[in-house]
Amino acid sequence: MMKLTPLARVLTLGLGCVGLAAQAQQADAKKEEPIKLERVEITGSNIKRVNAETAVPVQVITRSEIDAKGFTTVKALLDNLSTATGGLSDIRGGNSFSSGSSAISMRNMGSGSTLVLLNGRRLAPYGFANFSTQFTNIDSLPFEAIERVEVLKTGASAIYGSDAVAGVINFITRKDYKGGNLKVSTSDSFHSHEFGEQNASLTYGFGDLASQRFNVLANLAVYHRDPLFYGDIMQHADERLTRYSANYGTPSSFSYPGNISTKDAKGNPTLTALGSCALMDGPLCMYDRYSRFQAVPKSDRVNGMLSGRYELSADTQLFAELTFSRTKTQYESAFPTYGGPTTTPSKWLDASTGTVKQFNYILLPGSHPLSQSFNNGDASELRYRFVDALNNTKTQATEYRGMVGAKGVMGEWDWESALAQMASKAEQTSRGAFSDSGFKAVIGDYNNPGADFFNKAGGYQIGKPNSAAVLNQLFPEYGYEGSIKQTAVDFKASRNFGRLPGGPMAVAVGADLRREEAVLTPTQNLLQGDIVGNGLSTANASRNFGAVFTEFSLPVLKELEVQAAARLDKFPGFGTHISPKLAIRYQPTGSLLLRGTLESGFRAPNLSESAPSTKASYQSGLDPLRCTAARALRDDLNAQAKAETNTAAAALLRARAQQVSSAECSASFAVLTESNPDLKPETSRSLSVGIVFEPIKALSMSADFWKIERKDEISRRGLAWYLQREGTSEVLAGEVNRGNLANDTTFSPAEQAKYGVTAGQLQFVRDKFRNTSRTRTSGLDFEVTARANTSYGKIRAVVNGTYLDSYREAGADGEYAANMAGFRGLPRMKSNLTVSMETARWTHSLQFAFTSETKLASSTGDTAWSVAGCAKNYGIPAGECKIADHTNVNAYTSFRYNKRLSVGLNVTNVFNNSPSADLRGFLVTGSGVTPQDYGLAQGRGYRATLNYNF
Repeated sequence: MMKLTPLARVLTLGLGCVGLAAQAQQADAKKEEPIKLERVEITGSNIKRVNAETAVPVQVITRSEIDAKGFTTVKALLDNLSTATGGLSDIRGGNSFSSGSSAISMRNMGSGSTLVLLNGRRLAPYGFANFSTQFTNIDSLPFEAIERVEVLKTGASAIYGSDAVAGVINFITRKDYKGGNLKVSTSDSFHSHEFGEQNASLTYGFGDLASQRFNVLANLAVYHRDPLFYGDIMQHADERLTRYSANYGTPSSFSYPGNISTKDAKGNPTLTALGSCALMDGPLCMYDRYSRFQAVPKSDRVNGMLSGRYELSADTQLFAELTFSRTKTQYESAFPTYGGPTTTPSKWLDASTGTVKQFNYILLPGSHPLSQSFNNGDASELRYRFVDALNNTKTQATEYRGMVGAKGVMGEWDWESALAQMASKAEQTSRGAFSDSGFKAVIGDYNNPGADFFNKAGGYQIGKPNSAAVLNQLFPEYGYEGSIKQTAVDFKASRNFGRLPGGPMAVAVGADLRREEAVLTPTQNLLQGDIVGNGLSTANASRNFGAVFTEFSLPVLKELEVQAAARLDKFPGFGTHISPKLAIRYQPTGSLLLRGTLESGFRAPNLSESAPSTKASYQSGLDPLRCTAARALRDDLNAQAKAETNTAAAALLRARAQQVSSAECSASFAVLTESNPDLKPETSRSLSVGIVFEPIKALSMSADFWKIERKDEISRRGLAWYLQREGTSEVLAGEVNRGNLANDTTFSPAEQAKYGVTAGQLQFVRDKFRNTSRTRTSGLDFEVTARANTSYGKIRAVVNGTYLDSYREAGADGEYAANMAGFRGLPRMKSNLTVSMETARWTHSLQFAFTSETKLASSTGDTAWSVAGCAKNYGIPAGECKIADHTNVNAYTSFRYNKRLSVGLNVTNVFNNSPSADLRGFLVTGSGVTPQDYGLAQGRGYRATLNYNF
């Protein structure tokens, strides 16, 4: 039997819609009444027009389609788009610089190159930049007030300015709404019953623009998501996690009241519990760390919108709009621990002195009462967990946009102007990391311990109750307050003028002026470098910038329209930037349309990248000069543990094996990144060529080839770049900093000699923002829509998808690397097939969402995760050195009891077919301990909705 490729498979489904459409011809054959066409503004143009099928491809998602998909958040809705390629999620963002937020990326170009609009205008960027990337927090959007979403699949810097490189997503809210609507829903997993979400919204509108000259719309929505810990879903885990990691699912010997090192009858080191606990393993007290490893954080959101329109006269309308949101997200982590020298030291930047500090885990002195009691007065290793301390991060964000404006007709001109103020303020509060000074005060100096180390009078007591004052000194609150505020005024006008053979020409002109202020303030203990292991970011800057733009619609012939546009932007720090655009729409027959675009885009350096600052962060990776030796030592230690009959001694060996591997092969290394006032803007060139074919009224097909090249990309070289080139002329003195071999905490001197370790432990890497790279990507968007009116009801089938043909990156040398399409994070194909049927009272829908397989390697040069690397480094066979393709089937049905009441049921993942585990994410990011996904646990799910109109 012939096996179809992913592209052929989806196109076959699309062609299957043709038969459905053919049946519709006779059903629609009756004479139709003439329809009055109204000129409207389409995303991607400032000129109102009658024909919605413009020279640029725009995907429209209606309110009914949104409901049928069953998604509970804007993030879930957008991730389902075939053009969407991830972006930050509040679920996974606990350790990011932008916790408590979500973003969207198109075309794999990043959230900073995807512009999000609400009713055609910008919103304030999130109060916390994701390191340097500014983006719109889509969690703040009024989900239930949205009437439709328009997705512009090409760049649009000539129309909207900076950031609109990969595409534009425009959320359009309901207008002229009358009456009320109450909507409540609950969702969970049928499989594990651990993924609870609840939504409720109230919408009310009154006034009629036609008869009363005004309309007011108010919407308020609340959202709650239950927290979820891996301990609750361990039984649903992919069995391969255990197969490829001996540490997965195992409890930790870092426990409460703790374990202490002793010697067995043969004089070998072992561990003994300091007291009984809930989870004992022979003589050891163990801790179920998965009870605090969080899979999904708790989230509560309130979103609202208030808008009004007033017809001042037949030619003038006043409007006002206020959107607001408050989101709260709470991330929990395993309780903090303390260990001995086998625990990897923590390194962090002390910004007050410009030096890197190191927190060393040392032994309890021989004079400590526990050493006296358990280890004959010898210094002892303590393995302890502070279960009396909090370890969480709470993020609260308040965002708003207030706007007043007017629009109307003056002579031949359609005009519109608005004044807006928008802001995002985010607050992050964390606990669970040691205070350097607090540790020394209540426990002792880890560099110069005294006899009272971990035994200070009035200090922290091991395994005993401790006062709030001691705990607050040892684990203080720390965090950030960040805000971005913009004030904007805009004006635009359009009119027809003159004539060409195809009809009247049209022109639009406009201007946009803005002031932006960004402030990021860390707590004092972060500024002073007092929080162990934490990075630092600060900002306090402002700027004024603006733009003027113009656009022409030129109907050269009746069948041929040319759109020409240009925008001139001015940001402080570099000259004016002009973004031109040319688009052509050619329709030789009523059923065939050809279109194409050619344009230039740009992204200006934001304040996080260009304002004076230094950011201390941590990048995960492996040390190529030490990882091979660490893996060899890890394997030897695990082999010794397997042969060891003493349970406690085996646990000690396994724990050290994990520590050795984590410290050198999947550690977080300090990177100091400096801003750069000499940055140039990123620039891009993009083109698209497409065809729309509608052979019959009930069938429409389109295909658009697109290509984007982005140059002068603002980025860091990154940890891997420096470590791969260490020792060459490309790396300057002081950029890679290593410690002395004599202070090695991973390998003993004997192990250094045995495994050939000649490089000291990595301390930190110094980096800065640069215009260093470029990206070139291309692909094909396609869509097939078929409709039919049958005796069973109105049937509609839609296939849309994106095929990624090429994705290539180039470094500072300008040479493009091999095609990365199909590698990690870059699936060749994403597509959706939706079939729906609607009757007077019932609506049914089936959705098939397909994602093609990807390799675990990120590129052809990523040999560590090639097929050979998977086998050599992790024992993963070729058939599992990938993330397999996946098809998810979702079903929806709703019943309208009467005009007021309806109920709906969504069943997600109908066939309980979860995506395969990301083994690379698990083994590297999760260190072989923490899963990075929960697909098997979530499985089949549901959303039940009640909708009441009044």
